[in-house]
Amino acid sequence: MKLYQVTYNTASGPTGDTYDIVIIAAPLSRKMANITFKNFDPPVPEFPSPYHQTVTTLVHGRLNSSFFGYRDPSAFHFSAIFTTENPNLFINSLAVVSPVEDAGGEGKPPSPLAVWKVFSKEVLTKEQLGLLFSSYDSVKVKEWLAYPRYSPPEKCPPVILHDNIYYLNGIERAASAMEMSAIAAKNAALLAYHRWYGNADMIDQEDLHEKLKTEL
Repeated sequence: MKLYQVTYNTASGPTGDTYDIVIIAAPLSRKMANITFKNFDPPVPEFPSPYHQTVTTLVHGRLNSSFFGYRDPSAFHFSAIFTTENPNLFINSLAVVSPVEDAGGEGKPPSPLAVWKVFSKEVLTKEQLGLLFSSYDSVKVKEWLAYPRYSPPEKCPPVILHDNIYYLNGIERAASAMEMSAIAAKNAALLAYHRWYGNADMIDQEDLHEKLKTEL
């Protein structure tokens, strides 16, 4: 039986343990996860696909409706705005996140004072915030690598990197979202379970969907 030695750094220094099954739940890029595989034959490849940076800005304030072409704030009835690719625009989207009842409020204008979520490629400047909001009293900013840079046709990395080593994040080459990661985690757990116990009839069945429909 193969055992895998996993070592990692903690506040008190390097530590580790041995495992029968290892599941990788981070993009296999040195710039993001810094995971290395030693003494594997054949070697485990790296998947150095770059990720898009997205900046999330949460603002508690009053939206400047005139920036969007509405001089009368009472005529502004949108709780979300999405943009197209345009070098003159500095935001990707903007939406109300609180109060919740404003979202999709059947044509009703959002509350004058609300929490807005803004997506942008770069951190917003004070001047840009001043254009979007007539006034605000709180701003929270989070920069993160949101999803891969896609260049179709995409080829997804393998789920099985080595015997009993599984990789979740390859699914991001098809679509990147928390829901997709949850699906990948469930699928990897089922795959690891059935391979471990030799349930070959539960793996890669082309007609499994039809079988399940018949059973249901």
